[in-house]
Amino acid sequence: MREIYSWVDWFGELSNKIATNEPSWLAERAHQIPWKEGDEDAPLLRHGDENIDPFSFIYSLAAHHHARRRVYRRVNEAFGLTRELPLELDEAFIFPTPPLVAALFHNRGAGNTNLLWKLFRSAVESIESVSGADFVAAQEISGVAIRKLTQALFLINAREFLPYDDWTLALGVVEAKRGGSVSFDDYRNDISKLREAFPGCMPYEINMLAYETGRTDSPLKLDPTRPWQISTNVYNDAVDRWEDFELNNWAYTGGPGKGSWNDYHHGTDDLQYHVHEPTKGDILLVRFAGLGHGIGAIYKNDYVEAMSDDSRLHVLWLHKKASQLDCGPRGSGFSRGDGKIGKAFRAAYPDTFRFLDRFRAGVPDTSEPVNETSHSSARVATSRPLNTIFYGPPGTGKTYTTMARCVEICDGNVPKDQDVRARYEELVEQRRIRFVTFHQSYGYEEFVEGIRPRTKKAGQISYAVKGGILRRMARDARLAQPEARGEQPRTTSSFDELWNRLGCDGPRIVRGKSGNEYELEKAHDKVVLRPRDGGQERSKTKKYIRKLWEMRERLGSPQTATPGKMRELLGRKTTPRHVWIIYNELWKLAHGQESTYLARRTSNRPNFVLVIDEINRANISKVMGELITLLEEDKREGAENEITVTLPYSGKPFTLPANLHILGTMNTADRSIALLDTALRRRFRFEEMSPQPELLNDAAERTKVKLPTVVAAMNKRLEYLVDRDHLIGHAWFWNAKDRADVDDVMRHKVIPLIAEYFYDDWSKVRAVLGGSDDFVTRERLDPPPGLDNDMGEDRYSWTVRERFTEDAYERLVTGRRSDGDE
Repeated sequence: MREIYSWVDWFGELSNKIATNEPSWLAERAHQIPWKEGDEDAPLLRHGDENIDPFSFIYSLAAHHHARRRVYRRVNEAFGLTRELPLELDEAFIFPTPPLVAALFHNRGAGNTNLLWKLFRSAVESIESVSGADFVAAQEISGVAIRKLTQALFLINAREFLPYDDWTLALGVVEAKRGGSVSFDDYRNDISKLREAFPGCMPYEINMLAYETGRTDSPLKLDPTRPWQISTNVYNDAVDRWEDFELNNWAYTGGPGKGSWNDYHHGTDDLQYHVHEPTKGDILLVRFAGLGHGIGAIYKNDYVEAMSDDSRLHVLWLHKKASQLDCGPRGSGFSRGDGKIGKAFRAAYPDTFRFLDRFRAGVPDTSEPVNETSHSSARVATSRPLNTIFYGPPGTGKTYTTMARCVEICDGNVPKDQDVRARYEELVEQRRIRFVTFHQSYGYEEFVEGIRPRTKKAGQISYAVKGGILRRMARDARLAQPEARGEQPRTTSSFDELWNRLGCDGPRIVRGKSGNEYELEKAHDKVVLRPRDGGQERSKTKKYIRKLWEMRERLGSPQTATPGKMRELLGRKTTPRHVWIIYNELWKLAHGQESTYLARRTSNRPNFVLVIDEINRANISKVMGELITLLEEDKREGAENEITVTLPYSGKPFTLPANLHILGTMNTADRSIALLDTALRRRFRFEEMSPQPELLNDAAERTKVKLPTVVAAMNKRLEYLVDRDHLIGHAWFWNAKDRADVDDVMRHKVIPLIAEYFYDDWSKVRAVLGGSDDFVTRERLDPPPGLDNDMGEDRYSWTVRERFTEDAYERLVTGRRSDGDE
């Protein structure tokens, strides 16, 4: 496991060699590297030797991770490196890997090479040597900014720096800084918070944890409900081997529980230590007698493949500092950690378990204040990704997970299991959650907007632009009133106070009586209204608006302020639709109602969720059109890179508000994830929903059927015969109350699904079910008269049994055939 961090010392030695030599020395060796297969120059070499700076070289090297056997081997030779880097091990190349087009730290030679060399040499020396002014100045170079700069600094010196990117921020310990440059003091403080959150862990270990938990394919799912405990007294010789565990990022035991591995005979001896059971994401508690050494997440389990002295539990450490345990008896060398020892660890390491619990739940724990100087700063960020897709085989709980996530997004927390559906339905009734299913004929007109026929009273047909579900939800999310924060609403009738408050937060989005949107802004002694569809702007003076407000007793509320009344009181030249908007805003302010300000339109506004079921079944390019760009979080309304598009039918400008979340579900058995539109893949966070047979323990007790092992056995065979996208989800059996329910699910749901997987190749269906006649039977068919069968194989008629045999599920797991089987 230690070898996955080999790149740290390799890049460190390389950076030291570069820092102690002149720029010409680096340029000379940069030309010796076979960056390209042919004779074409790499981007690094196209702008003259004077622009081959160390940041561009290191970052370009990281971008060539895919060609490491060609490039990295030559770097070893050209720079005379002594550190080894396992080129064949993919896991040794988990570090920031930028696209080649973004690898340079200058814009076609326009940059500041002297600054980059100065910053590089100080970073190689230590983080303390870096000048804050140089750090900020480097971010100002065109095409650099904070993310790119800190990723390169991390590659240069991974023992002291951390990348300030999406993966690190997703840990929830620090918050992203928006707009402009990030000061060096803020950056260093955030590194300190991260290191305090994971005591004893090096920055490169924290980065590995961030990447593995945040990756979209097979992420590491930390599960504090499955803790294991292990002693560093490996061979029962009173020797503490924690140093070996810590330095090599692994844990192991000297034997199966009775003697050593040398005395263990596989297949005949029982295991006292079930070291083959921990799975990826389980938590490992490491101790020596009553002294806690650390806590880690299991990354890989060698014992699954081989029970030997060479096997290891490979670990990503979360906490590597000692703490005394109050656990009474020492306990066994290896066992489940949910007993006395587990409770002792929770008491001794409360901040780490608080982080684990929050990370698993995905929501912050606000039940107690957070001490920013303690390790408890490792809390999960309150914001979720705006776009998420849950994908997995049928029956893995995607529907329930989607409901729970919807409730969490809207309310900030998830109620108890029995209340999730009820709260979900309440939010649907409030129109804060809406649901749509994609299919092959679903199009842009239904999703965004289209032209629809409309029949008038005289029977004539006209055509009008009608907004689709996305446009309607965007409108509702944008115009939603901010949620109250426990403050009493301010009420007043003083015009001067209302006038001051009308523009105190800058421009705001307002809505006319007919639903059209305007931007309202106070400019000196007048109010300006700008239609959001690009029409002519209108303005009214402060004097006119004062007169309007003085007429409020005769006008009444905005609901009763008719155009006729306005013209009667304010003159025949009055334009009621514009005057009504201003009057409505004054009325809301006077009665303590908040307004929708452009400057703070995403703060304290209720969240909305659009759920797209079967998102992979539609033609995404056809459905989304130009709006695919707006899905990105930094392109949303009010974001740093906000983008507005003009809709083709209505001609109106359109943006996506930042309080509109989009959740998608995808059945991988229906269509491979590999076929999904690449543009969509880049804009969504993918969360895999895998079968979890262990969740069926309660159902197994009710039904007296070993459902976890039954489901696991079928899935192993399905993965072998098809792939991991075509498995059986645990949810099929979730509500089974007895053996009859299990049989019913098998007969009417599971077996037909497996048959569909194999296109009715029933021999493979039979193999998945254990290879016996306990579930399906076959009868050999004779060829029709006059047709010889010499050239073909036997054909069978297959039947699903009316009643399964008593021990059918036991034989399904073992694969043992009954006496009557062929």
